[in-house]
Amino acid sequence: MKRMEESDRYNYPDLKPDSIVIDGGGYEGNWAKELWRKYRCRIFVFEPIHKFANEIANGLEFPMTGGITVINRALGSYSRWEAFSVHGDSTGAFSKNGPFETVEVLAIGPIIESWPEVALLKLNVEGMEYEIIEALIAQDLMPRIANLQVQFHRLPGSDQLIEEITQGLKQTHELVYHEPYCWEGWKRK
Repeated sequence: MKRMEESDRYNYPDLKPDSIVIDGGGYEGNWAKELWRKYRCRIFVFEPIHKFANEIANGLEFPMTGGITVINRALGSYSRWEAFSVHGDSTGAFSKNGPFETVEVLAIGPIIESWPEVALLKLNVEGMEYEIIEALIAQDLMPRIANLQVQFHRLPGSDQLIEEITQGLKQTHELVYHEPYCWEGWKRK
């Protein structure tokens, strides 16, 4: 395992045009656009805030419109409606700043089960990454995910949650790069 470098977030040489990538927490869409430019893979961007989702979709250049699909929903362990605080790149269920928007949260399990394999799952979901990864481990869906890129956020008890999740991930994946509370990357064994 090595320390994370920004280039690691875009270095997935096994991605091909038919590879499925899920971008949880698209915000401005920059990561998805860059990954698409590099690999031309199929990217599904889940962005729960209406304004951000529209800006991503409206900012797609023509060739990207066949490869990037923007879904105006959040990801979670189970389906529900939830109030998210809208506060720039800190928008989410755990933030208490800014105005609130009620968003639809989709259960991650059926989404992952839609494909035989998800080549890359990227999660920058402002605290919901814990419930998502716990659900994937509990439902034995992590083996379907070739690569996981996650940004863990500081919440009460997050150190303990990360330790528990790490133990679960080690059953199917190996840690490739790591920068605490920044980004870490896991690759299926």
